[in-house]
Amino acid sequence: MGFLIRRSKTASAHSVRIAYFNESNPPDTFTMQILPSLSLTTLLALLLSSINPSHAANAAVAVIEGKGIDPSNRPFLTFSSVSGESYEVHRSDDLGTWQSRLTFSGSGSNLTYTDPDPLIDTRFFRVESIQTTSNNLASGAVLTVNQTWSQETNYPRTATVTVPAGAGPHPVLIALHGNGGNSSYANAYAYLNHMIRIGPQGYLNSWNVKNEQSLAPDVDFIRDLILQLRNYDNVDAGRIILLGGSNGAALVNRLLIELNGALFQEAIKLVGQMNASQFHDGVFWHDPNGANAYDTVAEPAPGRRILSVTGTEDIVVPYAGGNGVLGYVFLHAGESIYQWARQMGYDGLQTSEANGVLTDTDIYQYSYLNGDVIMYKLVGGNHQLQPFSTFADGRLRTLIKDFLGHP
Repeated sequence: MGFLIRRSKTASAHSVRIAYFNESNPPDTFTMQILPSLSLTTLLALLLSSINPSHAANAAVAVIEGKGIDPSNRPFLTFSSVSGESYEVHRSDDLGTWQSRLTFSGSGSNLTYTDPDPLIDTRFFRVESIQTTSNNLASGAVLTVNQTWSQETNYPRTATVTVPAGAGPHPVLIALHGNGGNSSYANAYAYLNHMIRIGPQGYLNSWNVKNEQSLAPDVDFIRDLILQLRNYDNVDAGRIILLGGSNGAALVNRLLIELNGALFQEAIKLVGQMNASQFHDGVFWHDPNGANAYDTVAEPAPGRRILSVTGTEDIVVPYAGGNGVLGYVFLHAGESIYQWARQMGYDGLQTSEANGVLTDTDIYQYSYLNGDVIMYKLVGGNHQLQPFSTFADGRLRTLIKDFLGHP
């Protein structure tokens, strides 16, 4: 394995053509522009240090087959994949610091990543396969993450596991219960029987967003839980979905804001538009120290698919926004989903309340980005989204399955 580097120099930059090769695969070449202050020796050291040796030795091959810049000045690359493997795309501006951008499910054919940001100056990309332990996750297992914070020391945070039949790899649904609930909440989604269903347990039966009794580091808990899941052969790391109800939906908003784009790809929020700490003055907010100050502007990862379902008679998380449970002030549900659509790449106007599309009795749809970001308003629905959520009714179940493309 090695790098073949050819460089030509201009007054302002170096043009570097790099070929990655190993014993069993043909080389792949691409061109990069770098600043003249970056020496050839430094460039080679950076390239070598940026490759994880265990990945290079054991990873499924991901050869970059093509690259370019689209009409919107966004760089893209096409790479080969192996069915059953998962691939993570990283981006760097300097070859020293790499950001996790997106995870793909291997299909056996070429996959294309398009960077959401227009090209400015220099940008580098790499693709790595996600390494697994050659073990399968099994139903009845309990996943554990030990955490210490102001309320507990070395406390075991747990999550239940239900795995569908078949070899996989299977998509994963992580179901986050509401305040007062527990990990059995995941059982409510047994109809999603093509998916591994994970039921995390919130500390004090709640999730720490800002005003709850729990001060647990829940963002870290869910991040570490996802990283654990990605170790298993039968987990499709390119199809991890977060679903939350009420307080669980509030945590989903926080995870959308704070977790990188490679960790999960889709989010479902039931009665959970953003609160005014998470979004105000036209920008998203978080606490970089992991606490609840929400004092620093955040830039959530783009490109995710998001479903929000709200009820017009909800008095806990009011559809129209304003004062709600535990002293939270909420955004209007329509404003919340519009801001998420903008962050995911939509550049048009907000769909007005009057222009919702009636898709079923008392159900109005507000769709952006061809349905990748979508809200359903359930007229008459309460905080439990009744009557739409009852087994006999089944309309909420249909909305979720349709969004996920589940049979």
